[in-house]
Amino acid sequence: MNKLIDKKLSDYINEVDSSSPAPGGGSVMGVVGSLACALAGMVGYLTINKKVFKELSDNEKNDFNKAIENIKEISSRTNIFYDKNEDGYYDVISAFQKSIRGSDVDASVHYLVRLIDTGDFDILYRRMLVIAYEDIGLANPTLQTKVLTAIESAERLGLPELYKPLTQVVIEMALSPKSNTVEQTYNAAINDLKRNNVGRVPEHIRTTSPNYKYPHNYKNHYVKQQYLPDNIKTSKYYIAGDNKYEQAMQEYNKRIKGEL
Repeated sequence: MNKLIDKKLSDYINEVDSSSPAPGGGSVMGVVGSLACALAGMVGYLTINKKVFKELSDNEKNDFNKAIENIKEISSRTNIFYDKNEDGYYDVISAFQKSIRGSDVDASVHYLVRLIDTGDFDILYRRMLVIAYEDIGLANPTLQTKVLTAIESAERLGLPELYKPLTQVVIEMALSPKSNTVEQTYNAAINDLKRNNVGRVPEHIRTTSPNYKYPHNYKNHYVKQQYLPDNIKTSKYYIAGDNKYEQAMQEYNKRIKGEL
């Protein structure tokens, strides 16, 4: 948060009588101060009205919901608790990911705009990267780099222009082919690890083994040898997705192994 705003917020809180009681114990200002600090940290800036803060501390009848409503009045942006349509903030984040996953470009941009309006860019950027790997994955592996580049561009541009790279990349994310094979493969592997005594690493691929066959010394940089431990040597985790990129890699892998 901007240091100047941080200082002003602290000054306002310090000027208010901290002894005013709050319903359920503690002080009203303790509750409101925490909410205001959280709001400022999430949004990045606030237009603070000292009179409203005074009223919050002076009126013993203010309850938690009233405090939230008053904070809404002094904030120039949507707050962290609700968006403008009173939907839960995390419901909007969920809808954003599900819209991209569901390839609905219009809904994806709609929820992007609502998230930009909150000013909580850390959560937005994190969610965009999660979606890129979780829901698009190997169907379009170059898109993860584009998402990161868009985020970095948005950070450099700042408000109000940061929407430009974010909107562009979200459109591409929604329209992109999708694959969740990364998630499925990891889950299969971790479940295998939890269920089984997997055993030791095979002798020929241990650190000091003289029996390791170096694949680069062989045709197509491939030589048949066992890599999984004996106890799970038949385990299969990865199943190629039905997209061009994964199918092409799978075909190449089978070809060098003589399986085609």
